Amino acid sequence: MSNSPKFTDSLHSNNAKNLAIMNSFRNNDVKDHLIKWERETEDSYKSRQLNSVLYNVVEKTINTAKGMLFRKPLNWSDDLNSLFVKIASEDVDRNSTSLSEFAKEATVNSLWDGISFIIVDFPKIENGEAIVSFQQQLDSKLTPYFSHVKYSQILNRRMSGEKLTQITIDENIVEEDGEFGEKTVNQQRVLFIGGGKIYRENEVCYEWNNNLDYIPIIPVYSNKTGFLQGTPKFLPLAKLNLKHYNFLSQLDKSLFVAANPIPVIYGMPNKEEGGQVVIGVDTAITFTDKENSGFEWVEFAGTSIDKLQEEIKNIETRMTSIGLSFLTSDNKDRTATEAAIVSSSETSDLSSIATSIQWAINQAYRIWCQMMNQEAKGEITSNRDFVGALSAEQAKVYLQMQKDNQITLDQLWTELERREFIQEFDRENAKAEIEARNQSMAGIV
Repeated sequence: MSNSPKFTDSLHSNNAKNLAIMNSFRNNDVKDHLIKWERETEDSYKSRQLNSVLYNVVEKTINTAKGMLFRKPLNWSDDLNSLFVKIASEDVDRNSTSLSEFAKEATVNSLWDGISFIIVDFPKIENGEAIVSFQQQLDSKLTPYFSHVKYSQILNRRMSGEKLTQITIDENIVEEDGEFGEKTVNQQRVLFIGGGKIYRENEVCYEWNNNLDYIPIIPVYSNKTGFLQGTPKFLPLAKLNLKHYNFLSQLDKSLFVAANPIPVIYGMPNKEEGGQVVIGVDTAITFTDKENSGFEWVEFAGTSIDKLQEEIKNIETRMTSIGLSFLTSDNKDRTATEAAIVSSSETSDLSSIATSIQWAINQAYRIWCQMMNQEAKGEITSNRDFVGALSAEQAKVYLQMQKDNQITLDQLWTELERREFIQEFDRENAKAEIEARNQSMAGIV
């Protein structure tokens, strides 16, 4: 039994190892995952840790996914609550962050850990401030705000069936310390239905109440494994990346050894004073027995280096394949025409993540409105267009397909608009002009 809010339950302790692996790639610091060879000296191991180079494919893939997901900012309908629109455009988290930027960070946290969370919180009211209007509330920043929570911050939770009744979040808060300094303070935020508490050193230092019949925390899934549960989407890629990191370190060591031949002495040379044999470009070694004594440099054969280099290339190919399978559509069962026209948002894993982002942001918006006693009108939508602008060469391919009657004129225009090659226009007028021009040309002929 534990009465400490710092207690980590089995669910989250079991995830700790996987999250630690992902966090090491996030920080570009994987030296603790470098395998120490049998009978390797501590000095040699530390030297390899210092000099080993990480080719961080995990970070590159996640950054690419982030760029594709947020190639365009969040959008919302015209009837969205006007008070929220003002906050969403300027400061949704009390740190001057727009809603789109906030959603991007929440998504990145989810891509790394498989899941992240958004809390809709309310600022602490000091000295019983009197608020008489919504504008005063906005000016005083006494409105609900959003905050991020990483999966690794969750310590424990309580459930009643499928309903969350309590959750504990580990936090590090930076506070002022003296006239100029600052300090980091560890605390635990315990949220439960109807309010919450802040613990420091197992003592309650602040508590509050609300009139909600649920806990205002929303999951952002990228790899859902259960209710409020996830596992890192790119964990298999991370483990493969660690193998690449270790093999690359082994290759560096092998190349170093191969580039430094070993001196081999046969027989017994005449030693310098002090009993040592000195080898160098300006020294000589003398032997008493020419027939049975001698000296030579022996080079490392290096036959295993080629195999090691080949395996490293194979791992790089597999890592690229894993990344591409996530970031691109699977068109293997489509015709060339269908693959060219179908929206990538319908076929890639990015679509499900975009759906999760949109759901989570809308849930947070509705909670914000409830806290403000406002009607939650309208909807916020996330980007579903993950491909970039069409190049001139790519446009020529579509034009040729339309010329060959592989796609219709409307399909061509739809794709050119979607890929930002042309702006939206009145298609019916355009068709009428084309028809009139064709009839005119026919008359000339």
